[in-house]
Amino acid sequence: MRDLSATKGYSGIVAGWSRQCAARAEALWRRSGRRPPRSAQRGMLAAASLPFEPQPLPPWRRQWFEGWFVRLVDHAARVSIALILGSMRLPRKEPALHGFHEHLLVLAYQLEGEHATLHTVIPGEHAALHGGGAALPSVRGPPPRFAWTSPAGLIAGSGDELFADVTVGGARLVANVSAPRVPWDPRAPHTAGPEGWLGRTGLLPCHYYVHSFASPTRYELRRGRRRTRGTASAHVERNYGDAFPRGWVWAQASAPAPRAVQLVLTGGRFIIGPLETESFVVGLRT
Repeated sequence: MRDLSATKGYSGIVAGWSRQCAARAEALWRRSGRRPPRSAQRGMLAAASLPFEPQPLPPWRRQWFEGWFVRLVDHAARVSIALILGSMRLPRKEPALHGFHEHLLVLAYQLEGEHATLHTVIPGEHAALHGGGAALPSVRGPPPRFAWTSPAGLIAGSGDELFADVTVGGARLVANVSAPRVPWDPRAPHTAGPEGWLGRTGLLPCHYYVHSFASPTRYELRRGRRRTRGTASAHVERNYGDAFPRGWVWAQASAPAPRAVQLVLTGGRFIIGPLETESFVVGLRT
């Protein structure tokens, strides 16, 4: 992965990489304007995507969502930044042009003396999601991989790396998440997650996957003329499924080196058929 502190300059590298990624994603979008035939869709469903990648779309009248979450913590500068991407297909509507009717992008940050939560909703025809089983051809690079492009910017992941350049409500975040990452289980870093064997079934209405407890990250947050940049630890996770839980709780924390402790706690009230159940997960890495 490129070092954003290289002598060419942070802004120049970010701009160049953004143009390259956006051009590749735009080419994929133009080449995959139509949904694949049903036989191809069945083949995609049979070859399950990795949990961090977009999943094969179910029948078009069925509600479905894909979501990614990244939290950056710069312990030295006391900065916390959260980025949320949610792609939603609404029930009982006509098929969406690129599979989803709308996309939600949220950018929240807290600095000393400053905090904000900003969001925007982007119509489905103005954004494209690629990778895994969500579109053909898939995004190139080592798995897991995905790319999301829209007028608000770009989010792209490949292997242990993730790049984001998005603008929401006048604030712009550029983040370069790199290796090494702390996965849920180092023995199966691309597949093992909190759900265990349930993650390989269709029993859960909402799936939850922790991609990384901690990944080294370089970032820059711009708010008009104000700029905050530095290095951070990134927590990266994922949700997808029919619907979010009726009720939920989530907490995440980390301590910097030399202690290097990471914690995530989440739980929700799920409706599975006629039953309603509460489930919780706690993950601690030291």
